[in-house]
Amino acid sequence: MMDKKNEINSGDNSTNIQGRQVLVNQQIGISYSDARQIALDVYKQNFYELSEEAKSVALERAEKLIDELLRNLEKELPEQIEKIKVPDVQYTLIKAQSIYARNGGPDTLEILTNLLKDRFRVKEDSLKKIVLNEAIEIIPKLTINQLNLLTAIFLVKNCKMSKVRVLIESLDTIITDDLVQFIQERNYFEHLVYVGAASNDITTDSSQNLEYFIRKSYSEELNEKVEGNTLDVLDPPVRNQFVIDTLSESVFFKWNHGYFNRYALTSVGIALAVTHFNIVMNANIDLNIWIKG
Repeated sequence: MMDKKNEINSGDNSTNIQGRQVLVNQQIGISYSDARQIALDVYKQNFYELSEEAKSVALERAEKLIDELLRNLEKELPEQIEKIKVPDVQYTLIKAQSIYARNGGPDTLEILTNLLKDRFRVKEDSLKKIVLNEAIEIIPKLTINQLNLLTAIFLVKNCKMSKVRVLIESLDTIITDDLVQFIQERNYFEHLVYVGAASNDITTDSSQNLEYFIRKSYSEELNEKVEGNTLDVLDPPVRNQFVIDTLSESVFFKWNHGYFNRYALTSVGIALAVTHFNIVMNANIDLNIWIKG
């Protein structure tokens, strides 16, 4: 953001706030076009001075982010567009626009749009608001592969899927071939701690393999009756097909030979993982399950 303080030339229905600047529109009710203009005005007042060519690209990206966000809000949460007038929302929009202006990739656009949509949804005095603000702040500090790391940890340690097979297939999608080269690089995980998305897991679970976590979360499914005896399908030689097929063996190998189990997610890491999972898997799981308020 610019260090110098600039005055805002605003209309009769706006309030000027010096320093990092927001426009507090005081009119009752707000249209799509009004919301779009407020967001772009705030961006123009606050982003870095750039060369003309770079400025044009940055503004184009800022407009693209706002248009994508407002289309989503108009479709799903039209009553929340009014929040564009809230100072903290405007501050968060400035950050998101600046992030996307600097890095115009499609993955960045999608995750920022989804995080912002959730930000518009939550109460202004809630923990979730703080978590989402922080999640947006650290997006430029993470690679897509690190978002996949967070999501893989989330699926195993924080989430219970409908069936073990769904978990295995989800992990196979998330732990991509590109990610495999990093799963034994401890510094790649430690960066998640540095940015506040993860912590070192100091529980006894941190020394356990994927089979342990599956037993822990899916015990009812794994216990089956065979001729009157209860057999755990993860204990050789009694295994069913979701353990012995090639896909499953690959997923178990990747988790057990990486550093996944040594880390736990913070609330910010969970927010990023839920958002990324919804994008990758075209799902709609609710962050409210893990972070209330």
